[in-house]
Amino acid sequence: MKRRTLEDVAHESGYSPATVSRVMNSGRWVSSRTRNAVLAAARKLGYLEARRTVAIILPSLNAGNYFYGMLKEIGPLLSMEQFRMEVIPQDSLDLLEEQNFCGALSVVGSSGLERLWGEKHPIPLVCINTKPWHFEGIYSVVSNDEQGMNLLVRHLVELGHKRIGLLYWKKYLNAENFNRKNRVAAFQTVMRKFGLPDNLLSEMQWNQEKDIALRRLLDRNVTAIITTAEGDEYQALYYLKQFGLRVPEDISLAGWLHPDFSRYCDPPVTGIMQNYRFLAQHAVVLFNRLLHKEPVTGDVVVDYNFFQRSTTAPPNAENGTDHPAGG
Repeated sequence: MKRRTLEDVAHESGYSPATVSRVMNSGRWVSSRTRNAVLAAARKLGYLEARRTVAIILPSLNAGNYFYGMLKEIGPLLSMEQFRMEVIPQDSLDLLEEQNFCGALSVVGSSGLERLWGEKHPIPLVCINTKPWHFEGIYSVVSNDEQGMNLLVRHLVELGHKRIGLLYWKKYLNAENFNRKNRVAAFQTVMRKFGLPDNLLSEMQWNQEKDIALRRLLDRNVTAIITTAEGDEYQALYYLKQFGLRVPEDISLAGWLHPDFSRYCDPPVTGIMQNYRFLAQHAVVLFNRLLHKEPVTGDVVVDYNFFQRSTTAPPNAENGTDHPAGG
């Protein structure tokens, strides 16, 4: 069967290719009569069914495990909906203009792409874990960082911890990383809610090891540490052991968990994990609604899952005074 083109739809509907393109890609700036006539012609020719390639935008092709964890969930869902998936790094977005994508899912993790999307690419865009901007045809599915941080702090407070430190990457506070900014702000908000000090933070630089940032927290006599990036938890565990500290006997550790490694640490790490499956499911549902011009009520917020494992315990009588790493 001949593959139908945009020009075929234009000929069948009696409208220009430019008008057909607007209807197919955004539906803006055309009357409902024109839109219905073009869509009727497209359905008659089978053109709508032929446009089934979705762009998956990553920060780069060597992105970290979080991004491929999302791809692992998104891929099968798109396949079930008869979509094809093509991965595009953020620095190669010109490929969007060269191929006939029906829409895109962004797993970039930082805000900015969506601000100019409507001007350059009149196709639906669903962003995962970026700031909701509420532009037309652009929606976000985000993890509930406030809820996740509340789970972590409440767990440690119920164990008896009062001096809880936070380990975070300074770079993410200067960049448009929606989640990482939220995590630091949420920590301070939740700590104040419990009447505890909210200033026990230590920032990491890209050019220094995590042990330096950990030592700063230990110097301030924390009894528990929260890490804010997936993958930092097992590295923090390694350094704490190098310092001669027992986890959780001497200090408790919790944080954002890597989906594959945290459970296999010695001891397994307590923490929260993004619900990758729910994020992907909501993203694909939103995408389908946008693609078919169905009503969308708004962005979607997905709660975290909490895993209580073996790196947290009540502080002992000596905690909060001195640590071997204190210098």
